[in-house]
Amino acid sequence: MRKALGLPDPPDAMPTKTEPLRGVYFHYIEDDKLERQGVILRHIGAEHVLILTFEWLIGQPSCQYLIKISDLVWNRAARTGYYLYDSYDLFIHSYNEGMAHSAECRGKEAMKEAREAKRKLDNKEEEALLYVADPKNKNIK
Repeated sequence: MRKALGLPDPPDAMPTKTEPLRGVYFHYIEDDKLERQGVILRHIGAEHVLILTFEWLIGQPSCQYLIKISDLVWNRAARTGYYLYDSYDLFIHSYNEGMAHSAECRGKEAMKEAREAKRKLDNKEEEALLYVADPKNKNIK
């Protein structure tokens, strides 16, 4: 499976004393919505890591980003940040059934609720315009 994803084989992917985050998989959640998934390729200096993201549909490698190690945190209040996994199996399990799956479901539910709220607001605005145009219309709520 690693080769199909274009990931380095284990010893290269294993953490080392100088690169403890090497080979760590992640999901990035923003505003309770799953935004990115990938693996940390290597450390760049003492403060940065190079990450490789995967496409959603087929899981193929997509883009590489340089990010600060200090950004690899979870902000509970903002419901934003990184979930980190020591293994590919934990990474996949989280997406299918764990925390990342829950965030994706919450994100989809939040989008659904936002669309419904917008629809209700649009209906109220339409009713207000109809009332202004014809205040005697008894069909307006």
